[in-house]
Amino acid sequence: MSDDDVKAAQQPGDIRPAASEPEAAGKKKGSLVRALRKELDWTKSELARRASLVERTITSLENGDNVTDITYRRVVKALNDGTREQSGQMSFPFVELEIADLFSFTPDNRGVALPAPSDADGMSKAIKVLMLKKAESKSA
Repeated sequence: MSDDDVKAAQQPGDIRPAASEPEAAGKKKGSLVRALRKELDWTKSELARRASLVERTITSLENGDNVTDITYRRVVKALNDGTREQSGQMSFPFVELEIADLFSFTPDNRGVALPAPSDADGMSKAIKVLMLKKAESKSA
C-alpha cells in the first residue's frame, strides 16, 4: 500500500499519521497504544501486568499484529485506569477512551493498534490531540 493509498483511506480530521517511508521500510512503527503507555511512563511489562497479559502480547500489538477482543478490551481498560489515576499529572484532561479510539478491526473482529508517530514528541502530541478532541466532543 502506497503512502497515497494510506492518506486516501484517512477520514477528514483523522489525527492518525499516514505511513512514512522509514516505517514502510520496516523501521520501528508507532501505535497509539505505545504512545499512551509511554505518556503514562509505563514499561511494556507494567501494561502487561495491569492488563493481565504477557509482555510479548504487548510487544506484538504495539508492532501492529492482530489481537483478540479479550486482549484489546483488557489493554484499553488498563490504559483508561492508568490515565484516570494520573489525570492530575497529565497535560490533557482525562477522557474515557473507547476501543475504536486505539484499535481498528479486521473482518474476523481481531484488533489492530492504530498507528501513531514513532518519535517521542510525535507520540505525545498524538495522545494530547486525541484526548483533547474526545473531551471537546463530549462537552459539545
